[in-house]
Amino acid sequence: IIFVEKVVGKWDFEYDVECNNDKEFRQLIREMKDKLSDTIMDYQTITFYYDYKINYFPFEISEFE
Repeated sequence: IIFVEKVVGKWDFEYDVECNNDKEFRQLIREMKDKLSDTIMDYQTITFYYDYKINYFPFEISEFE
């Protein structure tokens, strides 16, 4: 689990995870459901296969000196 955030709206929390493959991801979901079965009522997953890096400052600092 990379990141956990409490959100407003339909869901109470969002978890960001990174896994090496689909099998590892399914195992993680299964473990969470088993360990938190009294807490987790419903869940949704969104799979990203690539995370684009955004550089908000694409210049070297030395270019401005």
